[in-house]
Parts: sequence; structure tokens; C-alpha cells
Amino acid sequence: MTDEFEVLSDLPLAIKGEAKKVLHDLCSSERECWLQKGTLGILFLLIKKGSDQAKELVLKRLEIKNLINANLKMWFVDGHDRDDLEQEMKTAILQGAVKYDPVRFNVPPTNYAGFCIRYCIISLINASRRFKRSPGAAVLALEDLAFFEGRSWEEVISGSELTLVDYEGLEGEVETYALRLRLSAFEKDVLRLRARGHTYGEIADKLECRNKSVDNALSRIKLKAEKYMGVLSF
Repeated sequence: MTDEFEVLSDLPLAIKGEAKKVLHDLCSSERECWLQKGTLGILFLLIKKGSDQAKELVLKRLEIKNLINANLKMWFVDGHDRDDLEQEMKTAILQGAVKYDPVRFNVPPTNYAGFCIRYCIISLINASRRFKRSPGAAVLALEDLAFFEGRSWEEVISGSELTLVDYEGLEGEVETYALRLRLSAFEKDVLRLRARGHTYGEIADKLECRNKSVDNALSRIKLKAEKYMGVLSF
């Protein structure tokens, strides 16, 4: 059983009492589910109950700040400056917290916040596209789709319909992007693997190169994409 005292110890005294009351109103199994998600999970629970103070505390937490900063470095959306994107991400996290369910999603709150940010950015990108089919439309990671549809990753892969991702058409799209952006063979290979959801380290292993080479290639691709149509993410 998760130690309630330890989980709540990171909360300010002013909100700790509120958290205890909310937890004790839950049945034992539901309370345990929330406690297993840690302090951030408890703050999400308080947000679901309407706590404005919990919202402020979530945005002040180091893991959330790091998550937002990491995504700010990853994304470029035409027509949105850094402050705009940061605010959009914060809003997405707080709105997503209201829908967070530790049983249904069964992922750490930080991961869930990351998914919320990615969906937010995808929406912004789709709204700002200048071309009908631009790289900025972004191939949404299959694990994200599985997460929000409540299915396993394997079920999404084998499913007959993918509402947000056409996995079979991905190869053709990468070829199109590579041609439009005049990518080198290496850059094209890196883009293809990144579009499939591989990490920098996995790409480096598959292409037998250094992580830095992957990072440099993606940086070059992003610069080419920004010049061509203003939007692309890795």
C-alpha cells in the first residue's frame, strides 16, 4: 500500500488538508490508484475537484516546467511565438488534468501531460498549415493514438482503421517530404525513423552513427522545413 504521508509531504500545508479530505472520500481501491500516481497525480485529482490552487502548483512543479521547456525546443508553429506556445501547453495540461483517470489511462501523470501537449500542438499545426499536405500535419505517434483511444499499441497497429494515422501511407509521405525539402539520403533515413516514433538513440543504433549526428540531421531538416513552409516537428 502506498504511503499517503509520503505522497502528500511535498504539498504545501494550505492544500494538504484539502487533499486528505478528497482522498478519504474515495473508496480504498480508488484512493490507492491515485496515491500510486504520486504528488502530481494528487494535484490532478484536486484539479478535477475544482481547485485553482492545485492548478498553480502543477504549473510550478519542476517536472512540468522541464516538460514544457523540452517541448518548446522541439516544436515550431508558424504564427506562434514562444510565449504563445508556452501558454497553449499550460492550458492543455490543465484541461487534460480534468479528464485524467489513473485507472483508464494507467500512465504516470507526467507522461499524460506530455500527451496533452502533443495533441495541443498537433491542433495548432493543423490550424496553421499553408499547404494541404505539409510535414507540419505531423504523423501522430501510434502510441499516442492508442493511449487516447484506450487500446494497446499492438491493437492500433493491427486495426483496420486509423483515424489520425495512416501507417501504411507513412513511407510515401516521407518520400514526398524528402523530395520537397531536398533532403540527403541520411536526412531522409533519419526523418523516416523519427516519424515512426524512434528515439534519437534508437535512430543512431539503426543507422550506426552518433546521437549527435542524428540531432544535427534533424536540425538541418527543421531549418529546411521552416524555410519551405514554416512548420515541422520532431
